[in-house]
Amino acid sequence: MNAYFNNNNQAMAVSDVTKGNPDRLGDDGPRVPRGIPEKVTLIDATRVMRGLVEHSYFLDMQAVVADMRQVMIGTPSDQIPRRDYIQETNRYRLS
Repeated sequence: MNAYFNNNNQAMAVSDVTKGNPDRLGDDGPRVPRGIPEKVTLIDATRVMRGLVEHSYFLDMQAVVADMRQVMIGTPSDQIPRRDYIQETNRYRLS
């Protein structure tokens, strides 16, 4: 399972203020990245976002769509193009 997030997600910022829940996976990944089960792969899509984006970036951003295609055909996480593994945060960053 892949968990994509984008720390420029405007909908998350509004939700943080209106619902008082600033610690959310979709904003900047998990608070304790090493506490995530091994079957979950964290994907930081922040660098590939352009313009005003909300929750639909997985439909609109070509880099994210291409990444998801690779996941669906079974490409191992460490072999998917445009991913860099960031060990200290246990996530891949799309570039």
